[in-house]
Parts: sequence; C-alpha cells; structure tokens
Amino acid sequence: MELLPVQTMIIFSVLITVIMIFVSVLVYLGEREKRHLNILEFWVAYGGYFLVSYLTEGRSPYLVALSTLMWIWRTRTIRLILEGITRESLFQKWHLKLIASSYVLCILFAVIGLPFDLFTLPASIGVFCVGMDYLYTTWLMVREKKMSSLHYMMLMNIAIIFFHILDYPFIRFDHSYTALGFGIVLLTTILMAIFIPSVTVYELERDYQIKLEDLVHDRSAQLVTQSKMSALGEMSSGMAHEINNPLSIIAGRASQLRRINSKGNGEREVLIKGLEQIENTSERITKIIKGLQEFSRDTKGEETQSVALEQLINETLFLCHERFQAQGVQLIVSHIPHINIECRHIQITQVFVNLLNNAFDAIVSHTERWVRIDFNVNENDVEIRVIDSGHGIAEDIRSKMMQPFFTTKEVGKGTGLGLAISRGIVEDHRGNFFYDPQSPHTCFVVKIPKLSH
Repeated sequence: MELLPVQTMIIFSVLITVIMIFVSVLVYLGEREKRHLNILEFWVAYGGYFLVSYLTEGRSPYLVALSTLMWIWRTRTIRLILEGITRESLFQKWHLKLIASSYVLCILFAVIGLPFDLFTLPASIGVFCVGMDYLYTTWLMVREKKMSSLHYMMLMNIAIIFFHILDYPFIRFDHSYTALGFGIVLLTTILMAIFIPSVTVYELERDYQIKLEDLVHDRSAQLVTQSKMSALGEMSSGMAHEINNPLSIIAGRASQLRRINSKGNGEREVLIKGLEQIENTSERITKIIKGLQEFSRDTKGEETQSVALEQLINETLFLCHERFQAQGVQLIVSHIPHINIECRHIQITQVFVNLLNNAFDAIVSHTERWVRIDFNVNENDVEIRVIDSGHGIAEDIRSKMMQPFFTTKEVGKGTGLGLAISRGIVEDHRGNFFYDPQSPHTCFVVKIPKLSH
C-alpha cells in the first residue's frame, strides 16, 4: 500500500492540530485549568513544527534542519503534560546543558560542511536522551500509583515520538523515506489527539476525588469536635454539681477555720482536719477540670499508644457518674479485664461517653433505670457491651441510626452525630461498632483489637 504524498500528510497533521488547538482554547477558557493551558501549548508547538516542516519541504538541508529547533519546544510541552501526571518537576539542569551543547555541535558540523545526517545527529541524540529521561522518571514515579491503560498507551506513543526524532537525520532529507517519516508523525499526532483528552479527564477526576477525600476528612474532624461539644453540653449540669459540692465544702471549712482562729482558741486537730479536707476537695476539682480538658482537646494527628482498658473505663465513669447519680440511674460495671489496647485513648473515651449519654437519655424517664457495661475477652479482641434497661430499638430506626445527623431526640437536644462518629472512630482503630438486635435489652457493642502480652 503506497503512502500518501508528503504534503497531504502534513496537511492532515496540520488540520488535526488546528482542531485540537481550537478545542483546547475552548476548554481552557471555560475552566482556566493550568493543565489545559499546557495541553494548548503542546498543540501550538506541534502546529509550529508542521508549519516549519511545510515551508522548508524540498529546500536546502540547512533550511530543512530548522524544524529541529521546534523539537525543543515540543519536548518542553511534553514535559509539562507528564508533570501533570506525576505532580513533580521532571526538569534537571543537565537537560538544558545537553540540548545546548548538542545544538552547538550541530552548528559546528554544519559550518565545516558535513552532510545533513551528520550535522543534525547531535541535536537528535540530545533531545532523544532528554525525552527518554522524562519518560523513565515518569515511569518510576507513577508505577506504584493507579493508572489507566490510556496512561500507558500515551507513554508508549510519546516514546515513539522520541524514537522518531532519533531516526530523523537519516530519513528526513532522503526523499524515498520522507513520506514514511511524516506518516509516523501523522500517526502519533492522531494518537495524541485521542490519548491526551482521555488521560486529562482521568487526571481531573482523580484530582477531584483527592480534593473530595480531603474535604470529607476535614469535615469529619469538625464533626468529631461538634460531637465532643455536644457530649460536654450534656454532661455540663452534672459537672456543675460535681464542682459545686467541693466548692461548698471548701467555702464552709474555710469559714469555720476563720471563726476558730478569730476566737483565739484554735484547736490543732480541727485545723489540721479542715486543711486536709480543703486540700482533698481542691484535688478533686483539679481532677475534674483535667478530665474535661483531656476530653475536649484536639486529638487530630495524635499517635496511638498502649492504654489499659481499666483506665479508659474509669475515665469514662468519672465523666458520667455524677449525671447518673443525680437522676437515680444505676450504673453497673462488670469486672474490667486487665488488658491493654492500642488506641488514641481520648477518642475511645469519647465513644464510651457517647454510648453512656445515649443510654441515659433513652431510659431516664423509665420506671426501671439502669445501664450496664459488660466485657467479653476473645483471642484477638475484646468486646465492650453497653446495655441499658430499654427494650431495643425499632427496626425502622436501626437502618438509619448510624447515619450522620439522624436523631430521635427533640430539636436542639441532639446532633445525630454520636453513633456515626463513634463507629468511624472504632473502625479507624481496626475494630467493629454495632447494635446487637439479639439482646433482650438495648445493647451496643464495641469490639476492638487487644494487645497481646
């Protein structure tokens, strides 16, 4: 099959390039993405190459060699497209030095009168080496990442472009091979017109997915904080009572000691006992405030650590027991196993506080009011079961209760975030968080891996 005439191939290539320039301009003006601007520059560089090739066709070897100057621009635009995939700079200082020195050799060889294939060969080798380094570096960077088959096909097509640059000195000025050379150019042009838009869409979708994941991560962090504040709000009345009692003791004892001292007949034992009580109650307040500070602090980026399960449960009980006691809700805790788990202990404490607060709200108005915490140690994990005196959750609510913002509480009394965030925290710790429909009472289960001794 005979190839098309050289000029016809050039015209086809120019036509494809003009169409792609037009499309790239429209896309860039619509989205103002830097990636689209790089693609537009790529096609303009190709158009410049074809224009120079067309104007110099059939002329002196020095004029024909002018099109090699366009390789530098084309190679730069290919680098920009590849950088859009790798998200890293591919430029090295030696690239510029190699290309500059290769073109100096070209000029020197042309001045001393060497034939076309010899004086254009240094430029061909220089651009080829730089282009292949771009491809090789790109391959090293993206081989571990998720790439579509179109990525690989585009990289192969770019490799063909650079290999064709390598054979340029031997076929461009030989009229018997000129048509073959432009046929290769036409083929790679058509393929780039197919691959670049497809790969660009894939890359933009991946960028969008990354941005969406970052947004979800940031929003999740905000929800965790909001849930903490909600839990602190629910505990605030109990905590106020917990702090007011010690303050009343301190104020009463201080007043008593002042009166004894003012009469001048201070009894040493009474003074010592009073001071000890003031000291103990002050430590109690300090402990309460420290617990609140720990619970409310930001745990974003915190490393996991080995924590005793007993410590986690005791911290939770300390934050909640006053609220339960004030309303006469019995809080029963089974024997706590002496095991450790690897966790961010403030986050796990938040899970237990959420469960206890939910249980309290659910049964505080019932006649039978109790909440129990049971434990079941398995070979690889431990189950913590929070059970209340309620008789389960309706099936239509179960399917939605883990969804963010779903709540059965009155408006303003619940955020609907507690269960969703608790499940997210536990799953982030490689555990499971679920409702047990087989239990005769309302039961939520936290299953989390334990540390082996």
